[in-house]
Amino acid sequence: MKSIREFFEWINKYPKQFYKYSLILLLISLIFFVIEIFFVPRTLFSEKTEPLLFNNSDKYIKSRTSKDKQKKLKKVMEELEEFQIKETLDKSDSIRIEYLLNQYNILKHEKEEH
Repeated sequence: MKSIREFFEWINKYPKQFYKYSLILLLISLIFFVIEIFFVPRTLFSEKTEPLLFNNSDKYIKSRTSKDKQKKLKKVMEELEEFQIKETLDKSDSIRIEYLLNQYNILKHEKEEH
């Protein structure tokens, strides 16, 4: 607060200097702007380049989802194998087997698409 107050006092005390410094600053910014427009290649500003953050994100997402699908598929297969070993099946077992086979087909079909 004190430095801001001192700054405003300095502006009131030396208005010509403040005006001179502000114009110099504006002139320098204008020069940099003109240099940027005319001398910097347009390829730097093209929208075709992807940011580095998103460059490999698709690959990561695909690998991650495929790993998740493989884990799910493995769990389904293990559970189905448990039912194969089991000698007597009741109605709840058959419903569960049907569900697992359906999940297996869905996961297998999605895996083949990618």
